[in-house]
Amino acid sequence: MRLAVRRVHLWLGLTLGLLFAVIGATGSALVFYTAIDAALHPVVGAGARALRGGVPARDVAGLPRLSGGGGGADGKAVGIAAAPASEVSQLGPGPRRGGVEEGAGLRALRGGLLERDVAGLPRLAGGGRGPDGIAVGTAVARASEVSRLGPGLRRGGVKEGAGVRALRGGVPARDVAGLTRLPGEGRGPGGIAVGTGVASASEVSQLGPGLRRGWAAEGLGERLDRAFATGSARFRHPGGKWTFEVTGGGGAIPARYYPAAMPGHHAERLMVWFSPDGGRIVRVERWGGYLMSWIYQLHMELLAGEAGLQIVGWSGVVMLVLLVSGVVAWWPRGSWRKALAFKRDAAPIRRLRDLHKLSGVGSALLLVVLVVTGVLLALPNVMQALLAPGKPAVPASAEVPAGARPVSIVQALDAAQRALPDGRLVFVDMPIGGSAPIRARYQVPGDPHARFPASYVYLDQVTGRVLGVHDARRGGVGAQVNLWVRALHDGTVGGMATRVLALLMGLMPAVLFVTGLMHWLRRRRQARRCSTL
Repeated sequence: MRLAVRRVHLWLGLTLGLLFAVIGATGSALVFYTAIDAALHPVVGAGARALRGGVPARDVAGLPRLSGGGGGADGKAVGIAAAPASEVSQLGPGPRRGGVEEGAGLRALRGGLLERDVAGLPRLAGGGRGPDGIAVGTAVARASEVSRLGPGLRRGGVKEGAGVRALRGGVPARDVAGLTRLPGEGRGPGGIAVGTGVASASEVSQLGPGLRRGWAAEGLGERLDRAFATGSARFRHPGGKWTFEVTGGGGAIPARYYPAAMPGHHAERLMVWFSPDGGRIVRVERWGGYLMSWIYQLHMELLAGEAGLQIVGWSGVVMLVLLVSGVVAWWPRGSWRKALAFKRDAAPIRRLRDLHKLSGVGSALLLVVLVVTGVLLALPNVMQALLAPGKPAVPASAEVPAGARPVSIVQALDAAQRALPDGRLVFVDMPIGGSAPIRARYQVPGDPHARFPASYVYLDQVTGRVLGVHDARRGGVGAQVNLWVRALHDGTVGGMATRVLALLMGLMPAVLFVTGLMHWLRRRRQARRCSTL
């Protein structure tokens, strides 16, 4: 019996081991998908890490990051959000040296809000007076009140919505001495004057607690509305859809553009990144046309579409057989201590055997978890049959009349947040025409996956009225188990520690394949030598 199990294990390992090694290694790379992609495309990742106007990124390394800004005329990013005023001292000598040109007086906006125009607005702590009696150190509570820039800033390349239009208090008047004042002021709601600022230099915004609380709640809707308008102006396919991802921090706004209403997570799409204010498209890639998405497709479907997805799913079942047969073939009949020993002074072929054996036994349980969850993700019909999570019913929306605009994302998110008040927004789907609803995807307490949670709010395109709510907490046992499948598979369930563990486990099939193959080849050579004697 044991001999038959060993033969099955050997045959499966030799014939499919390389496939398992490829799937596992690509899965390891995907554990840190976002970080690797940002490193490979620093233009996108730098939106919240660099200052325009001669302030090196290293000089603001110690400052807490809030929402990012827009792009400056020189192509660099502006709008780094800084800490309280006392922490501005952390700026390096580069930005302090030389006054305005190198960042010394960039802690305040001059002429942004005249004192008479801020009557009745919430005031934050501190505040001072600049030259000519201009009030500084005041902040506007709502992002909509600072959504417009005057022509001076627009000429400089700073886009609307940059995180540079409000200051937290405590800025001495001397810090704004000598700053260049730009002509022109925009007018926000209620006639509030906004939008003048500092020319040809970096702008460091000190946002008050109100603006800090929930980047996803204050100002996000305006940014996404602007990104939706920017994207729709460039890509026009009736029946398509935009999906905006809410990262919860500064930097570019990632989005997915589906040219046609194709169902499924793996439908044909473009990956689009907008500037932090949504006013510009900074990167466009076809899904599968850049490295990390290519690795994802290789891992998920072997670059073979639906057929590859089936192969990956069912090969996972075979890998379970391989893992179980390996443990059965190893299972000790006598001493466990001997079975778990690694003999360093043994012959090379024995060391290879011990390395293969201990690597397999030590990782078998975690590999079973990765393989089972991978099979369920690759074969959703199987997962539905086993766990019966059930897909949420998608209500129909009223169609937007010709020539009319859908409800704004600001209004839609306001209604969605009321429907799931304890949820954290992760994705927003905006259809282009048709009867599909706006969909807001939320992570609610108890949902372990931060990026792909399972709670949704559906809203009417025309009115913004809530059409339906799918709260993941209200599902049955199968639905609750289903919540953990992806989180266990990609290692996000326990933070950085489990992600690193998932990365290492993804490499184990390659280790097992190489050590097993080398051991088998050495045994064949030894057998041939013995047969020739």
